[in-house]
Amino acid sequence: MKTSYLFVSFLLLLFYSLYGCKKDYSKEGGEPLSSINCINCTYLPLCDSSQFVYIDSVAGVVDTTRNEMFILGDTLINSKKFYKVSPLAAFNQGLFYNCDNQEYKLLISLSAFGVNIDSLKNVMLGMIQLPFPVPPEFINIPDKQLITVLKANVAVSAKWTDTIASAGIPFVYFAFVGMEHQLLEKNVQRTVLQKTYSNVMHVQSKPVASIPGADFPVEYQVDIYFAKDVGIIEMEVRNAQGVQSNSKLLEYKIK
Repeated sequence: MKTSYLFVSFLLLLFYSLYGCKKDYSKEGGEPLSSINCINCTYLPLCDSSQFVYIDSVAGVVDTTRNEMFILGDTLINSKKFYKVSPLAAFNQGLFYNCDNQEYKLLISLSAFGVNIDSLKNVMLGMIQLPFPVPPEFINIPDKQLITVLKANVAVSAKWTDTIASAGIPFVYFAFVGMEHQLLEKNVQRTVLQKTYSNVMHVQSKPVASIPGADFPVEYQVDIYFAKDVGIIEMEVRNAQGVQSNSKLLEYKIK
């Protein structure tokens, strides 16, 4: 259960950091300007100086701080072009993302979040049931993580999984912890704060694990609604006690 809380808290931090509109950023004295004016990702579009403002319907407080975003360039990672955008909340060094083949991937660093990988390994080691001592190198937790937040080219009900940590001995033992995503709705309409959006994708994400001999209850889920040519219009976080937050897009400016 402890592993569940650690990894899910990390995932929620990722989403809040990207769309929480908590921090302003200025290029003055910072990174050089990019020649890229806009990123043409249909469900996560972004231009220099794009702004987003969200309201949390649970807290009932409007975040009036407009988060102004900047494009800082691009780089090749595993032969794929990832765009770098300005720092947002916990993303102190900026954020990389890619939308090739309508698959929306975020590249993040666990250490950049202050996540102690050795501590996470110890949590998993404590859950593994084997008749011999298990060395830390038995657990594989890459610092660089690719999280696929949306697959816009799959059919409704399709699922995919991001493995965050794994452990294994060939033909003897295998375990993993990750996030399972499912496309629940595709190209639907959704009304958020009295504004109706078309071509909306609804993705639900939950923690999953296969650790033989260990109980791993699912107690969290994140529901995200992506609107074409807008981005995230709503995100709900729920646990066993009910809805913890429901962030809704109040206003935005792409260009």
